[in-house]
Amino acid sequence: MSYESYVSIQWGWITLLVTVVCCGVIFLLLVIFMSSRSKVHIWKSSSIAPLLALDRGEQSSAKGLMKAKEMDLYAGRTKVQFRSEGGVWHLES
Repeated sequence: MSYESYVSIQWGWITLLVTVVCCGVIFLLLVIFMSSRSKVHIWKSSSIAPLLALDRGEQSSAKGLMKAKEMDLYAGRTKVQFRSEGGVWHLES
């Protein structure tokens, strides 16, 4: 006696997954295209914005900085150091 195996494919679920992946890829390509056309500066490549957001004193002295170039200039003039206090590291300017 021999047994035959059959596989039942639920095409609806496969179609849903393929549709979601295709929509995600299209969305990603549109974001890349629109960003390149509008000359948006890539903030993710720079760690200056999150570092400025860490310290309240730096936020007040850097008030009004909106552009990445201005943040770069400000960062060039600012001296910071890491300080360990009780095993916890702090960023100090």
